[in-house]
Amino acid sequence: MATPGTSEAAREPARAGSTGWFLVLTGCGVALRLVALLLAGDLEPVLDEGAYLYHAACWERFGFHVDSGRWLWAPGYPLFLRVALGAFGVEGVQVAKLVQVVLSASVGFCTMRIAADLFGRRAGVAAGLLWCVHLPLIGFTHLLWPETLFLALLMPALALQLRWSQRADEPGAAGLLLPAGLLLGCAALVKEAAVLLPLVLAAAILVRLRGSWREGARAASLLVLAAVAAVLPWSLRNQEVHGQVALVGASAGYNSWVGITGRTRNFDYPAAFLAPGRDGYASLYDAEDWRFRAFIERPEGTTLEALPARREGRSPRNAVQLSRAETARAWRHARRHPGLFLRGRIKQLSNWVTPTSFFVRHMGMGRYVGLQPGGWLQRALLVTALLVPALVLVLGVRGLVRLVRARAPGTEVVLAALALAVALALLVGMSRHR
Repeated sequence: MATPGTSEAAREPARAGSTGWFLVLTGCGVALRLVALLLAGDLEPVLDEGAYLYHAACWERFGFHVDSGRWLWAPGYPLFLRVALGAFGVEGVQVAKLVQVVLSASVGFCTMRIAADLFGRRAGVAAGLLWCVHLPLIGFTHLLWPETLFLALLMPALALQLRWSQRADEPGAAGLLLPAGLLLGCAALVKEAAVLLPLVLAAAILVRLRGSWREGARAASLLVLAAVAAVLPWSLRNQEVHGQVALVGASAGYNSWVGITGRTRNFDYPAAFLAPGRDGYASLYDAEDWRFRAFIERPEGTTLEALPARREGRSPRNAVQLSRAETARAWRHARRHPGLFLRGRIKQLSNWVTPTSFFVRHMGMGRYVGLQPGGWLQRALLVTALLVPALVLVLGVRGLVRLVRARAPGTEVVLAALALAVALALLVGMSRHR
């Protein structure tokens, strides 16, 4: 098996001979996801799934994106659902899920390609087998969450930059960074969490070409400007609508406040308010939340304007201002209570490495009505859904250690992406960020 640091000439035959196996494994993984989609049936939307559908339906009906009152969500996934609903009506929901199954081929193939480029053919095949049976990822293909679409854009971008890193000294290698940047920008339009990734990966480029800062600056700027070109139209729209710059979305403020103050709400776990037939959404909002003050605790005859403003001043006028105010509020809390802040980071990181997922949560809540509770099939699926992410984590740590020791080209790409993932996990430690 090829190891990190193997010469490019020695790796090329392995790449050529591996493509066929990778395509076969990709087909097997897509087939398994299609079977899972058929067995899952018509699942009721849970939490943000319903919000995505609402935004998509409003966009299709009224012709513009309806922002949430508290969050400014990235537009990519509502647009994806809007196209499906516009073309197929109510059946567009199932069509969107079917498209997600097909798009998962990009995730699987690029995962194998990255593993093979870093460690050799056998590592690529092993990665493909793990991807095929990775039930949390399978679950996202038949749920209305943006993860599959996001990864279908992100993984090719990382594969392209990794290939560039291994061929940086060859003529024309910089051409790989243009599509990589465009894909990164499109991924950020699907999930706001990726908005900083082009800058992090640009830093990895500078590290790779640290012997020639001029060439490094050119390559890094190509990646960043390509990503900016993808998000710029939506950023200009946000400036026009909200009067302030928001590159993609503005949901970081609420996530910062919840993540830093220690009020941990990890939706990987089957919380009571998510159980079928229970309406417990009000339990999400504490007494300091503006929705609680406006619609739950409001005395009879009191208008919204008469409610007391926050201690920082009157409540912000739109989602962008609210997000920035909550971010500032969260960091003030961290400065005043450093011990609580540190304890919260440990807790979030522990949540991140726990092999839970939305798939496990749905099983615990009985959302898959076709599965007999406590039956052998359900037990087998639960064990697999817990063991595979744990195995991936253990093998990933081992591979990372080998990679860092070898210092092979491409190591900086892996470390940059991992650093941002861990930073996000320290704020919101759930499987979606894993």
